[in-house]
Amino acid sequence: MLLNAVNFLGWELDLDPTAVMIWLLLIVGVMVILTLIVLSILILRTRIKKAEPVAEVTPVSEPEPEPIPEPEPEPEPEPVPVVAEEPVVVEEPAEVGSIRYDKSFTAKLIQSDDETKQWYTELKNELLSWKKVHDRMSWKKESYRYGREPVVIMTFRGKTLCLLFPLNPGDFADTKYKVEDVSDMSSAEETPCLYRIKNDRRAKYAKELIALVMERLGGVRIERDSVDYYLPYEGVVELIEKGLIKRKVVYGSAGFGALPEEEAAVAEAASAASASEPIIVEEESYEAGTLRYDRSFTAKLIQSEDEIKQWYSQLKNYLLSYKKVHDRLSWKHETYRFGRDLVAKLAFRGKSLCLYLPLNAADYAESKYKLEDVSDLASATELPSMYRIKNDRRAKYALELIDVVMQRYDSEITEREPVDYCVPYEGLVELINQGLIKRKITSAQSDAFLARKDETTEETTVKD
Repeated sequence: MLLNAVNFLGWELDLDPTAVMIWLLLIVGVMVILTLIVLSILILRTRIKKAEPVAEVTPVSEPEPEPIPEPEPEPEPEPVPVVAEEPVVVEEPAEVGSIRYDKSFTAKLIQSDDETKQWYTELKNELLSWKKVHDRMSWKKESYRYGREPVVIMTFRGKTLCLLFPLNPGDFADTKYKVEDVSDMSSAEETPCLYRIKNDRRAKYAKELIALVMERLGGVRIERDSVDYYLPYEGVVELIEKGLIKRKVVYGSAGFGALPEEEAAVAEAASAASASEPIIVEEESYEAGTLRYDRSFTAKLIQSEDEIKQWYSQLKNYLLSYKKVHDRLSWKHETYRFGRDLVAKLAFRGKSLCLYLPLNAADYAESKYKLEDVSDLASATELPSMYRIKNDRRAKYALELIDVVMQRYDSEITEREPVDYCVPYEGLVELINQGLIKRKITSAQSDAFLARKDETTEETTVKD
């Protein structure tokens, strides 16, 4: 084949076939030599590699993944301020005692209005501008003395800042200084002259009285920079924690321990409030609502007057004397049923015992029975008429109204031995311990509703 190829190339290229053959052989020889050289080099490299020691190959470890940072914890919400119980003044008989918040002079000053704080600052600066006058703070008062001689005692009566002077109140009977004689109080033996600071004019007159006392003592004024004694307002919780307000039960009251005029007014208003709702006893309100004493029907009956207890016993005996009539006591009232029909209910409104009946008040508009229409109340759907028991005559009329109701059921009066349902008086502490009085906080909306209802109750009482 090779020879044929050479002959073909020689013919095609017009060359000598012998020369072509020689060239081809040379080319093939060169290629063989080159192949041998390459093979020799490869074999030699392989042998060299086998002869070299094998180096330990350290496995390449994959890089550890970077730790995922933990999410930062969300900031804890700020604690919600605890609703502090507001000061409660509850006046009870001396043998039982009264639960009260005992406020120090400092606490009353902190919770006073800015005007009172301004008068306090002015008067204190005035007093300390006299040489040798020094002050001393106690729980109920702040005393100022010139050496050992009393100059002024500052204290509070209710929310009014008062000054007690070592002066004779009789010397100021017909003057511009409207002082009060408190010499009958043992705590005011040295300072029997009381002066209330109610306005700027009275604060000015108080400075004149201070000057009068110091002139008698031979005092001398000194140059002294005025100091701002203003104290920012703080709530009851903070003041209790600081020890500036204490809770205690007091027994009886005399002198400065007696209820101040403002607190006495609160207690009186509380006793006249509508008793179909919780009785309000408060000094202050706070954002969450008002602290109230929720008295049960039994508690109100226990703390009612003996005359009311007698009327209650009379009505209950009369109702239960009817055949098939039975009673059931709940928190707010006492109901009476004939079988399953509701025929009467006893409840309190304020201090008045009230009888609710299934009658139409309009039918008795011109009669001796002064029935009140309470059909607009959801709790009086079945008993839309109310009759207040205020005296023996009304108690008698109430029995006649009960007869009218029971005639509808053809019920007969049975012979039944009367029972004395009069219960002895118990104080607030005992009734709370028995669970007959509860403390609770009502919302601001409830306060507004109760206030409106109290006004309505008061108007109805006046008309009646």
